[in-house]
Amino acid sequence: MYAINHAATALLLKKKFPAVEMIWLLISVQLIELLGPLQLSWPGVFYVEHSVVHLGFLAWSHSIFSTLSWQYWRGLLSTSGSRNGHWECHRVGHSLHIILDLALHEQDIQLTPFSTGLAFGLNIQSIPLLAIIVETGYGIFCWWYFKE
Repeated sequence: MYAINHAATALLLKKKFPAVEMIWLLISVQLIELLGPLQLSWPGVFYVEHSVVHLGFLAWSHSIFSTLSWQYWRGLLSTSGSRNGHWECHRVGHSLHIILDLALHEQDIQLTPFSTGLAFGLNIQSIPLLAIIVETGYGIFCWWYFKE
């Protein structure tokens, strides 16, 4: 999923959480990517194969376990008296990010950061025309939903 459509997801959240400033909504849907630099110390983080740059280790930020862990901790924070749904929007934004990545990523989303072998992703990005249609359609949908 390209960054522009992760950002477009913030429009969906703005509809649900109108009191939350847009900057926090944008952070909520991009937090996984913002955590990426923390993974740069792992060997083999970036590698090139067939002229395509791959992220070699997404487990800490993009694993199913990590997403559920964020959900749990953010759920605790959101029930402990947050204003304007701030923490709740982060929880939802993080979940939407990983769901979108599962559809578009190659099979590089692991179950846990400690998993070996088993990984998920529909790899829609490997079919360029389909990826363009899906990405464009999603971006238009987010804009349309926000405007309604």
